[in-house]
Amino acid sequence: MTGISLNVQPHSYKEGENGLCTSITQESWGPYDVHNVEYCGLEESHLAHDTELVSTNDFACSCSDEGKKRCDRIRKWALDYLKATPEDFLTKAVHSLNWDYGATIEGILNDMWSRIDIKQWNHPKDEEPFNVSITCDRVEDGLAFALKVYHQKYGDHMLINEE
Repeated sequence: MTGISLNVQPHSYKEGENGLCTSITQESWGPYDVHNVEYCGLEESHLAHDTELVSTNDFACSCSDEGKKRCDRIRKWALDYLKATPEDFLTKAVHSLNWDYGATIEGILNDMWSRIDIKQWNHPKDEEPFNVSITCDRVEDGLAFALKVYHQKYGDHMLINEE
């Protein structure tokens, strides 16, 4: 059996070189290892009450009961955040990525799993593009995870300083 669980220490943030950081231990079974994931460049206001963190290269694995529950929670978060239904989720997610975060879906790949690659085309001038690549069992879950990553970094929308 393959699956992933995240042990999250909410509110355990530290100042890092690229802004606020937190570490999460990601425990995996099957072909995966146990490793720590560090999230940086976050604002405390975005994460203060959020213990369901997603990384820029996360795996939305729904092959275990715990993984299904995690995917369901992130997908529900995305539907609520976008005020979407399952029928209009794709349209609203694509619009939000483009208009709120200056990002576009560059590709959806598939073999044993799927992977959704999102590239940021409009970003603050003093930052590198913030790109996301999510491996997933269900593409809908991968898109929800990707949207959550952008929300964790920028909040409801990214502000670009035009100066």
